[in-house]
Amino acid sequence: MKQLGGMDASFLYFEKKECPMHIGSVSLFEGEISFDKFVENVNSKMHMLPRYQQVVTPDPFNLGHPTWEHDIDNHQYSLRGRINENVSRLVRIAMVRKLKHLVSDA
Repeated sequence: MKQLGGMDASFLYFEKKECPMHIGSVSLFEGEISFDKFVENVNSKMHMLPRYQQVVTPDPFNLGHPTWEHDIDNHQYSLRGRINENVSRLVRIAMVRKLKHLVSDA
């Protein structure tokens, strides 16, 4: 169990549907890769990302910042579901140029 620092807790407290405070990324690959192979590849690296196997747990009675707890059941994180959900959103963007513009600084 590790308590969130002030900065991390602030992001969590201020995040709302209308004002997301999280960070995301997009990766573009040359050539084709099957969805199953992609999920298998990411899944094989999950042991290197312990934070992805944890969940934020509120402090009882809100006396302190939330803590990172190991997700014993690992039910809250479905890698295949999360990737599929995000890929589905990206498929709606028809052209790579539009995607690049969406995530670029320009």
